[in-house]
Amino acid sequence: MNYQKEFIKKFNEISAGYNSYTIWSDFIIMSACSIRNALPVGDKEKYEEEYLTHVKHFEHPEKIAELFGLTVLAIEENPDQDFLGNIFTRLKLNDSKLGQTFTPYHISKLMAKMNCIKQVEESWISICDPCVGAGSMLIAAANVYKEMGINYQTSVFFVGQDINRILALTAYVQLSLLGCAGYVIVGNSLTNSINGSVLSPVIDTEAEIWYTPMYFRNVWQYRRLYSQTLKEEL
Repeated sequence: MNYQKEFIKKFNEISAGYNSYTIWSDFIIMSACSIRNALPVGDKEKYEEEYLTHVKHFEHPEKIAELFGLTVLAIEENPDQDFLGNIFTRLKLNDSKLGQTFTPYHISKLMAKMNCIKQVEESWISICDPCVGAGSMLIAAANVYKEMGINYQTSVFFVGQDINRILALTAYVQLSLLGCAGYVIVGNSLTNSINGSVLSPVIDTEAEIWYTPMYFRNVWQYRRLYSQTLKEEL
């Protein structure tokens, strides 16, 4: 199945007569909230309320679930792609005036091959994209490490940040479905800086942080505890 073609077809059916960007925003927020509320911690009522606010916009909300299902299947079949970022561009939802010109995935992959180190020092490394967009650069890095024989789910920690909430949540959805451990921050990378350690970040109250499901995997919880113990000993 051509998942992109099927996704666009269903999306156009849903958005007929409506603002396409609004429908896309609803889809992304509902998808992100669904993933976020499956996690063991956090204010579940907050995300449930946001989900319900957006689901009320649809007479047939199951059609949004179909879009999410197509996204899951597409990434499962071919994780080596920026599925949602490419669709976002093909639907012409990006605003070039706001700098929303996405890097084509093959360019992201080339840059990842040029910059990703061949060996993971110690037991793990972290990588960050302060202007993450839909997540193309981090997705490419995950796939490059996989090609190197490195298990990115246990050896690479992913951090993304973007001032645009919908784009940041788009990256969050894709990184979560890829099984990347880390988080995505909604906020200005220049003014909403991250404090604390990369594993246990402290962010400004103006920003949001969205942890991926793999962030709570045992191996990463042990590393957070270990880093906190070292800090206390120092």
